[in-house]
This record gives sequence, structure tokens and C-alpha cells, in this order.
Amino acid sequence: MPDRGPQEAVVLRRYDLTPVRDHFMYPTDRYPRWVLLAPVSGRFSYALSAETDQSRSRPFGAATGRCASGELILCPPGVRIDRELLEPSRFWFAEFDLAGGLEPWWPAGKVSVGDRQRLRANFRLLDESSAWRDPRRHHTRTHVLTDVLLTIGREHQASARPADTVAVQGAARLEQLVADPDSSVQAVADALNLSATQFTRRFREAYGVPPIRYLTELRLAKAQRLLLDTDHTVTAIAELCGYRSPFYFSRAFSKATGESPAKFRASRRV
Repeated sequence: MPDRGPQEAVVLRRYDLTPVRDHFMYPTDRYPRWVLLAPVSGRFSYALSAETDQSRSRPFGAATGRCASGELILCPPGVRIDRELLEPSRFWFAEFDLAGGLEPWWPAGKVSVGDRQRLRANFRLLDESSAWRDPRRHHTRTHVLTDVLLTIGREHQASARPADTVAVQGAARLEQLVADPDSSVQAVADALNLSATQFTRRFREAYGVPPIRYLTELRLAKAQRLLLDTDHTVTAIAELCGYRSPFYFSRAFSKATGESPAKFRASRRV
């Protein structure tokens, strides 16, 4: 990529950070520029389809699935996107160009963001920017978009390396341990015949985060779904997500999301 400032590389054309909604205003659309669509909370289903990806002049095919917190959709120019909210949700929409003939450095379709703490910090900055005036507001929104795209590009480049099968096996074991309060990185490392230090190093190299943080993200993502999709008490949800203490669970949830579990549920149910 040419040596130029990141603010100069991305040109933000349209932007929206919605309140909680129960449906998309336009369930089907096709945009002339790149579009980023990310759930700040909640989930939506999507389908991308086009004969060609106009941004790369190659076959694009079709992609369908669900997008939840910590994930986002990058829709290339000219690609049709169909979407439907699966629950009351907030989402971030950005339509943008690349300046000076730059080529995209990110993948098209659904992307899972590894650095979710950074993504949440960017969402908070977008919320704060709504009270500001231009040009500060526009510069901030462009900065956040650029930062997210650079983060995705860096993580995608790293993920293009040959997969570490041991790290993949470790991730699968961690996913099975979400509800187990006795789970530990040491136990997973032992099962893979590695020391905890070796496993943590290899896992971080493969996924960009240490295994304990990966497990915490899985637990909190499950907690968010249970808060929105069930009437379980906070105590019951804490137990289902591997926390012995509802107080410790509430503290971890509040630190990660900026809201208590009760407030998170109340503000997103309509």
C-alpha cells in the first residue's frame, strides 16, 4: 500500500449508528461503493450475491450466514446484500471509497474481529461523536472506520499463514468449556501435550489473543445471547456461561460492554 496517512486513504460517504431497531429499513440493497455493516448489539442474517466483485474484477459468488457481536460484513461495490434482524439490534453502517486508486487490504464478506476490545472502544467513540460538530465529528468517524479496516487487514494477513492445527484444536476445546467453571488454560495445554506457556504462545500467534481472553469472549458472547433470547435470571446465565459467582460475572460483563447485564437486557428489548 502506498505510503500515505490512513485518514487520506478512506473517504467516508455515508454513515449511521442506529438506536435499537427491530427491522432494517431496506432489507435488500446494492451499493456503488464499499459498505461496512456491523451489529453493535444483537444479530442479523445476511446474503451477499453478485456475478462479479466489481472492486476486484473477479468472481464473487454468494455468501450467506448470520452476523453477531464482534463480527461485521464488508460488502463490495455492486454486490447485492439481503439482511434481516434476528432480534432487536443496534448496528453501524458506513459507505466509503478508497482514495488514489488504492486496492482493498481486507477480505469481502463476513469478518470476525479478533481484537474485540478495540472494536468495542471504537463503538464507544462513535457514540461519543454523535454529540460533536463537524468537522471533528466527521474526522472521528473516518478515523474509526480506518482503524477497523486496518485492524481487519492486519488480522486477515496473519490468518493467511498456514493454520496451526494445535491452536485450532485448542480453540475447539475452549469452545466446549464455555459452561465449565473449572476449565483452565493449563488443562487444555495438558490435553495437547504442551506447557501452558507453549500453548498460550502458539494460540496467540494463530488467533491474535491469548486463550483466556478467547474463552472470556466466548462466554460473554453467549451471555449476551441468553440475556436477549431467554428470561433466565442473571444468576442462571452466569452459571450457564461458566461463572460461579453472579457478582463476578456482572463485573466482567460490565467491564467488557460498559453496561450491567440487567441494563444490557432492558435497553435492547422492545
